[in-house]
Amino acid sequence: MSATARDAHRPAAAVLLSALQRVLASNTFSRSERLRAFLSYVVETELENGGAQLKGYTIAIDVFGRPAAFDADGDPLVRVHAGKLRKLLDAYYETEGADEEWRIVIPKGSYVPEYHRRQPAAPVETPAAEEPENTAASSKAGKPHAAPRRMAIRPRRSWLPAPISSHFALLSVLPLLIVAPLATPAMSINSGLGPSQAASGLQLERTQDLPQVTVSGQWPRRSLPARFADTVRTAASHFRTVSTRGTRLRSTQLSFTITVADDEETNGVKISVVNDLTADSVFTTVIESERLEDESDLLFESVSLANRVLTLDGAIYRYARAQGLESPLMSCMALTETYRREQTKDAFHSARKCQDGLPIDRRNTLQFIVSAGALPGSLER
Repeated sequence: MSATARDAHRPAAAVLLSALQRVLASNTFSRSERLRAFLSYVVETELENGGAQLKGYTIAIDVFGRPAAFDADGDPLVRVHAGKLRKLLDAYYETEGADEEWRIVIPKGSYVPEYHRRQPAAPVETPAAEEPENTAASSKAGKPHAAPRRMAIRPRRSWLPAPISSHFALLSVLPLLIVAPLATPAMSINSGLGPSQAASGLQLERTQDLPQVTVSGQWPRRSLPARFADTVRTAASHFRTVSTRGTRLRSTQLSFTITVADDEETNGVKISVVNDLTADSVFTTVIESERLEDESDLLFESVSLANRVLTLDGAIYRYARAQGLESPLMSCMALTETYRREQTKDAFHSARKCQDGLPIDRRNTLQFIVSAGALPGSLER
């Protein structure tokens, strides 16, 4: 069945989320926190973006807290738990959820949930009683028979309330209005290019030249670390200094993971940045719970963190520079920004020489090309 045809037969997200909550609150799932987190993750992720990122690698990192170097092919962790989840769902729908109209199914060979509607039971027809002799006689006389009565099947009315709004909508809309203007000016995304276009276009082209960053947050999704990781992930997508990808095929010297976890001492979150290949600690900080009281606080702190970690003078670029890992594109971005800041002749020549050595497609990534027209008036002699 095509995606369009499937979507036409599925209910509203509010109905599916209510069905999910009943499964999570059931006795069948009460003893398995991991499977509850697993099911919540795949359903909520599928409802948000269609499930394109529901791979063993991302589930292992987001649900089970595995490091970015996790080998999804060699480690059966996610496959084993997916099998347990399928069995537990079957048990739920055979007992407590036997009357559920919509059933959540994790098909074999995939982690993308499907939603199957329970077929109503066929009405039981009462056998017709034997006709008395006088009825038979009247039939022969030409009197019509009365039509047998059938049971009327009434459509099942849903009692589920429609939600006014959700925090997922808030997280997906506000960063687009607040985060973008705060990125480094020399590296900010063009005004006509949205985050989704950047992920599918420019960032994929720059994967081998710029640091690859993955953001991981503890589950369940409504926990503070997971919510803060969502806002950091959105903020990172607006920085052209890094490549943000949901799934990484392999770790490289320029692969980094930003992990957001609970901090027991402050009841806030602990953020750590680690190089995936060497396990070197690049950056670590703690944000107290008092600084994360509402969604505005989450957005502000996530942008502040991104500026400390992802900019040209941030923690990742400083680490790459100290370890001799800077790619030619990274070096040119830094030299170009130096010229924009200092506006000197030496800075101009350094940036121009570096840019001339880049391929055309990489030069376009810079957004600012050093040319004679870029010289300040005092240098045009």
